[in-house]
Amino acid sequence: MSRDELEKYYDHVRKDVIDLLPAGIVLSKTLDVGCGRGATSRYLKEKYNIQETIGIEKCESIARQAGENVDRIHSMSVESDELPFHPDEFDLILCADVLEHLADPWRAVERCAGYLKSGGYFLASLPNVQNWKIILKLLFGRWHYQESGLLDRSHLRFFTHKTAVEMLESAGLSIISVKKTMGPEMRLMNILTCGLFQDLLSYRIYMCAQKL
Repeated sequence: MSRDELEKYYDHVRKDVIDLLPAGIVLSKTLDVGCGRGATSRYLKEKYNIQETIGIEKCESIARQAGENVDRIHSMSVESDELPFHPDEFDLILCADVLEHLADPWRAVERCAGYLKSGGYFLASLPNVQNWKIILKLLFGRWHYQESGLLDRSHLRFFTHKTAVEMLESAGLSIISVKKTMGPEMRLMNILTCGLFQDLLSYRIYMCAQKL
């Protein structure tokens, strides 16, 4: 990922993920895992009149800057550090393009689920390794990591729609909705093929789950 792309990554407001939340919900306390500079938490607080937003950001320098946008910020690892939270504490936990960077995302989701209130929401977005471009490259024996995109060199784990859903469900979360994104040409192809190949045409998977 180039320096400019990295800066945008830390500052980006993830409205694309937030839009999965059901209409009319009330949120009082949220956790943004991998919050960057906290732009998404600030957007959430303004939109839902949230009482307290909390962020986790592993990069210490970025975490210090997030303090301007997040009520409480912790510079730590959601995988390995002892997290200073209580069971059933949050109405919403957000993992936007975070889980693929972890060595054990299954354990991370399980930990996060424990901090959700009953009825609380878990939002996640992940790159889709089932994308046709990846499959085509594999047919020719190519798997080359890149600075950004589906094969970002910082990605440690890879998921399809099915395995991403299985990861959340294995943590005791119930899937409410799944959305997939694709480019304009692929959207047209998806329409022409009646959605039969959307798993191949999409490049990102969005999931909204709930702790019941």
